[in-house]
Amino acid sequence: MSPKYTKEEKQKILDEVTFDFYPVSDGTQLLKLTDETYSSWLGADNLKAFYQWKYLDNPAGEALVYGAWHKEKLVSIYTALPSVLLVKGKPVKAILSCDSMTHPDYAGLGLFSTIGKKLYEYALQKGFHLIYGFPNKNGIHPTTKKLGWKQYGDVPLMARASLSDLTSSLLFNDKLQLFSFTSGWHSAASKLFNRGISIETITEFDESFDAFIEDNDSPKDVTVRRNFRYLNWRYANKPGTPYKIIVARKGEKILGYAVLSGEKKIKDKFKVLYILEMIAKDHSLFAYSALISHVLRYSRTQHFPFIGILASQHTMLRYSLLLHEFIPIRRKFFPQEIYFGGCCFSDDPSLAPIVENPDGWFLSWGTNDVI
Repeated sequence: MSPKYTKEEKQKILDEVTFDFYPVSDGTQLLKLTDETYSSWLGADNLKAFYQWKYLDNPAGEALVYGAWHKEKLVSIYTALPSVLLVKGKPVKAILSCDSMTHPDYAGLGLFSTIGKKLYEYALQKGFHLIYGFPNKNGIHPTTKKLGWKQYGDVPLMARASLSDLTSSLLFNDKLQLFSFTSGWHSAASKLFNRGISIETITEFDESFDAFIEDNDSPKDVTVRRNFRYLNWRYANKPGTPYKIIVARKGEKILGYAVLSGEKKIKDKFKVLYILEMIAKDHSLFAYSALISHVLRYSRTQHFPFIGILASQHTMLRYSLLLHEFIPIRRKFFPQEIYFGGCCFSDDPSLAPIVENPDGWFLSWGTNDVI
């Protein structure tokens, strides 16, 4: 709950507040604010390593952080991580919104929107063209009402009960009947295609993934640019989060990869296996099938009752998931409120219509910074 200030008290504090760019090379004040605001972030053992990874080691550049100080005390920040998007195949500098916080004693003073606007101005000066992100229920209204954000369509969440086909059928039977015939044909064809395919677990990505990604155009106009350095930073090098990285190969040829993360996320009761991202060669239905089939087997052996993934509309990935009995989840059934949107502040007038298209983004859980 925000503290109750009189109009005079509020104005006095605001007159004393200063705003400036936060020097991320020294995280002392920011980590102290995080501890006072959230009580804990990742835990004391991982906090400094997590800060180093997230704010300093990003291959796209150090984090942009704008702050508000009251009598030399950092009381509010707005953070964004540099990112490179591919927009119709061309690289565009962008920033991913994250880690915005205000000390509880300074809530309700409008600091969030003030430093947000200053951050956007600074980002534009540094050559960034837009900001995007996944606001929660507390962030969606301030960003849209005060910072000019637009919602870029619904978050394309899909899920499947994984412990048994019976469980899945009991939950989703009416949906699955629509795909029963097609799924049967697909299953038979997949068995032929999948002969000779091996699935292996790796701990990091190497240069061979650059060639694989370059040969696979995004099925959408907007996607995060991936290369082996980005993938290693995002998954292999992230402290405190053990990801499982699987690769499908036929001989020496990479057919696709997927990144998995298991966390207790639904009301602290059900373990959910998250597919953070999955990409198959030429976005092939059968290559996706090999990866999805392996994920289903893994989820059962590790006793994950549910699997969740973001899969954009009108993509072969989404169609492949439907054939494997995943179903779209409506917003009112989300385990927590999450939205997707952003703000384009570019001088290029052709950019906004592309990034604001609700059907234009190739999204994954890995696109955000939370999981």
